[in-house]
Amino acid sequence: MLSVEKVCKSYHKGGLFSRKTLAVLKHISFEMCRGECLGIIGESGSGKSTLSRLILGIEKPGSGQVLYDGRNVTDPGVRRGKISAVFQDYTSSFNPNYTVYEAIIEPMIMIERRNRKSLTTRAVSLLTQVGLDGSYLEKYPHELSGGEAQRVCIARAVSTTPALLVLDEVVSSIDVSIQVQILDLFYTLKKEMDMSYIFITHDIQAAAYLCDRVLFFYDGSIVEESPVMELYKVRNEYAKKLLGSVISV
Repeated sequence: MLSVEKVCKSYHKGGLFSRKTLAVLKHISFEMCRGECLGIIGESGSGKSTLSRLILGIEKPGSGQVLYDGRNVTDPGVRRGKISAVFQDYTSSFNPNYTVYEAIIEPMIMIERRNRKSLTTRAVSLLTQVGLDGSYLEKYPHELSGGEAQRVCIARAVSTTPALLVLDEVVSSIDVSIQVQILDLFYTLKKEMDMSYIFITHDIQAAAYLCDRVLFFYDGSIVEESPVMELYKVRNEYAKKLLGSVISV
């Protein structure tokens, strides 16, 4: 389904005319199967979010390539309607001047033409799937709680029924009381919509709950890979450190 092949990414540092660069991703390679939930775990600055932007085609790698079903994701036609995302900052994930209805239908309008009645029916159905209802359609972002806003972002992200959903620190800005509800929602949606997830997080427990397999990122490199059921077997010292507060390794 998804293949990341020898991907490197660097950024300029020290000013506009500086020749200095900072390597953020270093020869990253992995494959992901359809129907899998793959966790990418690491502390801030490890390169996780940079990888998500490359998968989404927001940025291009310095070298290497990211392929979806054998085609490069730098082609918008490869991603459109097939790869979507939910980000940490739900407050900036959709236009503050849009109602919930306008935010949800925007991706659908870009992909396919539907009449207004059809769009409204679909929007209500999506809200129901994420634990809300049609009464939210005319609300604006500032009228929503954090958990409600993130649910709307999820409804928007799955509106085109993507095969792959990139989740970038989606629960880290939400109250702890709501985090489990959101994770349960993703677990349910995965079954109902047959989606695959890339779950980017620094939260080991959340990854273990949702994922089938995890990759540990450190300083722009993958230092360990493990099925969730075998996390106790990890050998890399950094991976052990991250896991140490959760399980004995």
